[in-house]
Amino acid sequence: MQLFLDLFTTDYGLVAMAVSVISLGLAFGFHAFIRKKIRESDSQ
Repeated sequence: MQLFLDLFTTDYGLVAMAVSVISLGLAFGFHAFIRKKIRESDSQ
């Protein structure tokens, strides 16, 4: 339980959460971008 308290109430926990969310967002964004480019190249 202390782990979750540290994660949501300390500076380093909040930074770790922010980095995780940004990393996942970038991963999904790159995935969508690459799939779009592959579809465009297949249709040509």
